Parts: sequence; structure tokens; C-alpha cells
Amino acid sequence: MLLIDLENNYYSTSSLFAIVIQIIVMMLDRFLYVKGLLLGKIVLHCLFCAGCICFCFILLPVTTRVGFGTNRSLIFFMCIQMAYIFLSALEIRHGFPTPDNYISDSINRSFSIPNRCMFFVHICHAADA
Repeated sequence: MLLIDLENNYYSTSSLFAIVIQIIVMMLDRFLYVKGLLLGKIVLHCLFCAGCICFCFILLPVTTRVGFGTNRSLIFFMCIQMAYIFLSALEIRHGFPTPDNYISDSINRSFSIPNRCMFFVHICHAADA
């Protein structure tokens, strides 16, 4: 069961495992998007969907003996995962960056050097707070 008890500082192993896997998948997803590797992103999403289904419908109910329909935190977790996959599928459908218009170029193109310096100072100040 995805169990997080904040009062007693208890985090179940499966909760931490799910969070770490989600962070890794999101980093890989962003990497594949920036590099423009469509096939890699599709494979990643197929594996991630299969992993989510196995985790939520097979592994967790067997280990906790609590069904999917009665576990509210697991239902919430699955809804978040499906929303993420849906938004990423829209990104696949509506296009990837081409080599001549990488995301970093389009973001940095509209800012002048003073604006970049002010942004850097703002980020450094926010990191110190």
C-alpha cells in the first residue's frame, strides 16, 4: 500500500520506490524530448504503462492484501500517473523539436544579456533563501 504517515515520519518502501521511479521516468522523458527521439519516448511510455499496471494491479494488492478499489492512495497514484502519460502523449502527437529549433534555442533567443543576468541573480537569491 502506498502509505505515508507524516506524523510518525513513516514512508513505506513501496511509496519511496514509486516516487524514485517517477522522477527517473520524468528525467528520461525530458531527455528524450529535448533530443527529439520519438521512438525512445514511445518505448519509454509503453514500459512505464506496463510497469504502472503491474505495480498497481498485481504487485501491491498481492503484497498488501488490499484490492485496488479499496485503496484510495493507490487510486490517486494511478490517476496522477495516467494524467502524466496523457499529457506526454499529447506532446508526442503535436510534435517534437527539430534539430534547427531546439527548445533551449527558442527559450534563450528572446532574452537579452541583462535579462539573463537578472534571472541568474534571482535564481541565486532564491537558492540562498
